[in-house]
Amino acid sequence: PILVFVGLEIITQAYHACPKAHAPAVSAAFLPGVASLVLIYFDQCAGALAGIALPPRLAALHGTMRILGHGFILTAMLWGGIVACLIDGRRRYAGVLLLVCGALALFGVIHSVMPHGDMYLPWAAGSGEPWALAAGYAVLGLLAVIFGWPHRKERS
Repeated sequence: PILVFVGLEIITQAYHACPKAHAPAVSAAFLPGVASLVLIYFDQCAGALAGIALPPRLAALHGTMRILGHGFILTAMLWGGIVACLIDGRRRYAGVLLLVCGALALFGVIHSVMPHGDMYLPWAAGSGEPWALAAGYAVLGLLAVIFGWPHRKERS
């Protein structure tokens, strides 16, 4: 009960300590932590069902929670910063943070594809998932930078 109380108090303080407009950024920052928590319980249930093959949809969900939950503290800070920058109209800064996320995901610092969250060299990861994650972040980052670039005023 004490941990639940402390957790609720932290959540309350997070919303009160930032401007009201940044409440979606706080919510986005909680998502990777929730995924990590779900992963812990998922793995406990899967351990109890050892030897039983998971249905494909459940196995895919487990993979998603694993990738989202690995490196959740850093991911949460970056996602919160990205959403706050977008709310404030600072798209170039959000784009740069998205590109940083892509670089970190490429090496498994965030969104590690390894079962235990290990870091790796992308060409030795054994799958194309790190490249796909990095490419997704890179595309979003480049779009944010391009659309955040100051437009020149046309001459009259």
